[in-house]
Amino acid sequence: DLCKQVRMQVEEGKVALRAIRRDANEQIKKMKKDSVITEDDLKQAETEMQKVTDAHIKTLDKVGADKEKEIMTV
Repeated sequence: DLCKQVRMQVEEGKVALRAIRRDANEQIKKMKKDSVITEDDLKQAETEMQKVTDAHIKTLDKVGADKEKEIMTV
């Protein structure tokens, strides 16, 4: 069923976003380890990365819900 496919695509998008966040956080931690950035910069970058991730996940959820609604009306 199409709604199930939409949900799967949204979930795959969320997984991809989380992987990107994880990779970015690893790079940030490596920069801290190499003394390129300070502890405060590390925490600020991680917080900002989480905010961006949350915003994109919220967008994915909205698009998925809208698409499901569209499919159900057809």
